[in-house]
Amino acid sequence: MKNTVRLTNFCGRLCVALCLLILVVQPVFAFNDPPTRVARLNYVQGDVSFQPGGESDWGWAAVNRPMTTGDSLWTGDSSRAELHVGSTALRVGPQTSVSFLNLDDRTMQTQLNSGTIDLRVRNLYGNVIEVDTPNIAFTALRPGDYRITVDPNGDFTTITLRAGQGRVDGGGQAFLVDGGSQVQISGTDYISYDVYDLPSRDNFDQWSYTRGLREDRSRSARYVSPELTGYEDLDQNGTWRVDRNYGPVWTPTHVSQDWAPYQQGHWAWVDPWGWTWVDDAASGFVTSHYGRWTYINNGYNSGNSGQNNGGYNNGGYNSGSGNGGYNNGSGNYNNGSNNGYWAWVPPRRSASRGGYSQPPVYSPALVSFVGDSNSWQNFGNGGGVAWFPLAPGEVYVPAYQTSPAYITRVNVSNTAVQQPAITSAVNFINNQVANNQANNQANNQANNQAANRPAANPPAVVYANQKVAGAVTAVPRATFVNAQPVAPAAVKVTVSAVAAAPVVRAAPVAPVKASVMGASAGSASAAQAATAPAAGARASNAPAPAAPAPAASAPAVHTAAAPP
Repeated sequence: MKNTVRLTNFCGRLCVALCLLILVVQPVFAFNDPPTRVARLNYVQGDVSFQPGGESDWGWAAVNRPMTTGDSLWTGDSSRAELHVGSTALRVGPQTSVSFLNLDDRTMQTQLNSGTIDLRVRNLYGNVIEVDTPNIAFTALRPGDYRITVDPNGDFTTITLRAGQGRVDGGGQAFLVDGGSQVQISGTDYISYDVYDLPSRDNFDQWSYTRGLREDRSRSARYVSPELTGYEDLDQNGTWRVDRNYGPVWTPTHVSQDWAPYQQGHWAWVDPWGWTWVDDAASGFVTSHYGRWTYINNGYNSGNSGQNNGGYNNGGYNSGSGNGGYNNGSGNYNNGSNNGYWAWVPPRRSASRGGYSQPPVYSPALVSFVGDSNSWQNFGNGGGVAWFPLAPGEVYVPAYQTSPAYITRVNVSNTAVQQPAITSAVNFINNQVANNQANNQANNQANNQAANRPAANPPAVVYANQKVAGAVTAVPRATFVNAQPVAPAAVKVTVSAVAAAPVVRAAPVAPVKASVMGASAGSASAAQAATAPAAGARASNAPAPAAPAPAASAPAVHTAAAPP
């Protein structure tokens, strides 16, 4: 498989070095990098059920749950939901069955079996956004507002375009639909459609419109890319300030004095990334999957001093020297003073080209895990799992197998990081993969899985937040693997236990079914959801043609006033 190398424009002075890195250290292995984005389930009202891809059971939908290809959602009577993929919003009305047929770096392809969705497209930038129904496939060609409804029997698809332009494909035919109109399409083997004037807004339209205004007026868009999923929820849950080392940082409000990141929420297993943090706070999605966290105490922060130039943890925001860092790598722990506070350092909003800023790459959780089979007995009854948030400049090393290009991009798009740190991470991963393959061939065993052996990081790496009082969170294994709330089960970890435990890049515990389903039991109402593939579904790995099919294949069309 040929790896595609996409270098971000995050820091111009690294471009040449990164190119050399990829050419020099990339081994001859086949990599299947995960998508760089997901959908965020950010709003749930009423009876909303969720089905992970590949599962037959349904569970209650959890806010901030990442959704990806194969995942499905069902809303009951008087229920609503909202999802975001970057700046694109997908709002779901009552009695609606919707799922993701494909969600990757360029394509957002959803399946609507029945019910109503409102699709708000703010930017396209060459991406494909498509909705498939039982009789047609609709592709958004311009930014706009698109409401799509499928009747309960799947006989009709109604598309209301208040703004934008789209293309309809079905039955071997195609036509364009412009903003300011409504079309109702019938038929499968051969489609026909009626054109109506725009109807007045109903309650669902008004709710969708109000939600859109909230995004347009977000103050946080001044500091982060509008394609950063979840940024709009920062406004009401924290404040922005300028730090002397990191520039704009965000600090949470409405939290307790001893609050720390990655403590209020639960863990879930989401393929293909594996263990994924699902935060309880509205602001927790963007701050858990992008950027880094630093602890600021009396004007100093927990950024590393940069002494580990060949390791994972390197440098500060401006020059990488980290002279203003609070933790000098000496091993001293924060004294737990009440004068300090946590601050989220967002991905830098890089210069845009043609109004487009490359969004940061999604990560399942920007943490490092602590402990092995010898130390976990100190992290909860019966053995536990512990972790802490990564600080600015520290390299995130995926627990899942990826290419060197992916490791580079997932880090430089989220934090200021020095080249030696990335080189160290890539070389370590390459050596581990090579050793595992050699061991497997020699012993005729399966690949070395995280459930059997922790994947340790290289030695002599100083992690800033590991030395901040209260930053390390530990829970029993049962809490971790069963997607149970972390905060009530968290156990106190002594300084000596943390200091003695190794830092590892993966939690060496295997998922169970509850890990995949998340913190929810089965939902009876979800049995009503239509799960058969839409008749109009088709693969969309490339943009649809901009022009409709020849006139000879155009469907029958009628014009009428708006339906009552």
